[in-house]
Amino acid sequence: MDKNEGGVFVRMAKKLVQQGFAVFRFDFRGHGESAGESVDMTVAGEILDLEAAIDHVHQAGYEYVGLVAASFGGSIASLFLAKNPGLVHALCLWNPVLNYIHTFVKPFLPWLAAKKNQLQSKIEDQGWTRIGSANYKIGAKLWQDFQQLKPYQSLKKLAMPTCILHGDADQHVPYIDAKKYSQVTT
Repeated sequence: MDKNEGGVFVRMAKKLVQQGFAVFRFDFRGHGESAGESVDMTVAGEILDLEAAIDHVHQAGYEYVGLVAASFGGSIASLFLAKNPGLVHALCLWNPVLNYIHTFVKPFLPWLAAKKNQLQSKIEDQGWTRIGSANYKIGAKLWQDFQQLKPYQSLKKLAMPTCILHGDADQHVPYIDAKKYSQVTT
């Protein structure tokens, strides 16, 4: 996803502004208008991007901050905010990737399940692989992050009200994970 996501985030931002909220949208590195290549992406790098975005909002004078994070951004938000309480006062996760193993490494949704052996093989052979209809490149460092990190464990540590929204017909991110892990949020 990027900061526009086919206009979804633009429309949401306009509605929030109409209700008196200030809105800041950004692209993670290797996405949308940001610099960098997706193949070089790591969870640590994405966390730095989120930290910079939140710092920017605070430096602009906003003290009460809410965050909407979608898909892979949901895992980044969960990991970062569990270690940085107090920076965000409310969190909304849209179809969050909360279990990297279930989503990418040993996926059980059809869009990626049939390719799971190919993904691992290509990572080992060439240092990267492609996923999705956009042929998004995932590098070996991110693949290693997927095998080691467990964003769902961070949900227990979140200190702010958290809402998880996830459609039960999602074909890319396992709804069953959101359903299971939503029971541990505040």
